[in-house]
Amino acid sequence: MASPTIDRASWIMLLCLSLLWSASFLFMKVAAESLPILTLVLIRVGVAAAVLQAAVALLRSPRPKGAPILIRYALMGIFNNLLPSALIIYATVRIGAGAASILNATAPIFTLVIAHFATMDEKMTAPKLAGITLGFLGVVAMSAPGAMAGVGSEQLAILAMLAATFCYGLSAMIGRSFSGIPPLVSAAYQLTAATLMLAPIVLLVEPPWTLAAPSA
Repeated sequence: MASPTIDRASWIMLLCLSLLWSASFLFMKVAAESLPILTLVLIRVGVAAAVLQAAVALLRSPRPKGAPILIRYALMGIFNNLLPSALIIYATVRIGAGAASILNATAPIFTLVIAHFATMDEKMTAPKLAGITLGFLGVVAMSAPGAMAGVGSEQLAILAMLAATFCYGLSAMIGRSFSGIPPLVSAAYQLTAATLMLAPIVLLVEPPWTLAAPSA
């Protein structure tokens, strides 16, 4: 079986994704100085859900129906959006964006380990383990000097970051059940589920009308 190849367009998209993903840690740290964690998570998932639902409607993509698949989207909303976002924001504020991005690189490792035990066709192999290890070491090497300095006293924040990446590993397994469904639709519905679950909690715990206006 021939090895898959990555064309130029895919490399460009991968680069754009890397830039957007890594920059999000910096923006989360800045935003968390003015907004409480749950409110910030709700803004993130709510805006994303609205944009993606508009795209689904514009493209007239088929919408999922039935309780079983909607329940799976709710689980994806929890493990791929709500929990990791809240944990990452908590950790980023305390250990910095650089250290948080380094620890976030453990997500593929957790995914590999979970897939090894939870599936029959995604077993761990030496090349997979070597590739992920090299990738993680690369993230560490490219990080700004001293990015991990001073985080030793923030064990709880480190555990929160690792718990977030573990959640991503779980969500990757749940996502396998959406095979054949357009990725845009799956993204829209898991974010919508996350928004609907989090909104009443935020209204109860962090009422928007009681918060100070965020700084410029």
